[in-house]
Amino acid sequence: MKNRSAISSLALMTMIALLVVGFVISGISAYIVKSVSDVPRQVRDEVQAVVRAETYSAITGKGFWEDKLLVQTKFVKGLSNQDRLVYYREVLIRFDVNNDRVGYFSEDFLGADAPDLHAHLLAYRKSPAYQDLPASQRQRLDGWIAQLPVIIQQGKHVPQDEVAYARH
Repeated sequence: MKNRSAISSLALMTMIALLVVGFVISGISAYIVKSVSDVPRQVRDEVQAVVRAETYSAITGKGFWEDKLLVQTKFVKGLSNQDRLVYYREVLIRFDVNNDRVGYFSEDFLGADAPDLHAHLLAYRKSPAYQDLPASQRQRLDGWIAQLPVIIQQGKHVPQDEVAYARH
């Protein structure tokens, strides 16, 4: 009888633990979906993949979300210019991409889109959507608006004619 009671207690604790894990996973999934609900549809999946990787990395302490950022940024290179600019903007709004690991973002992946992104961010800064952002996100975008001319001037981008030539 004592063994049966111990087994029942263990089964009950296991069920409770599974329910808690289920609630946590459900909450995290809801957070990820909510955190990209304002992202334009054409790049939502790409941004969501990076948010998911960052969340997993923050919770577990494992992996580098920046790796997922670079993978998604490579994928986005195949999208239209406007979609790429929206993707870059959404990444810059949500993530601090100023550390060493993602220096490649501005140099290797942003590349020829740097001048267009600068113009895109300047226009976005005049929009109501920009005003709706939290101050920290506006500050992050303002930092990139200031930094992009330096990146462009230093030649850390591929000229547009070389990109067009490489695509044909």
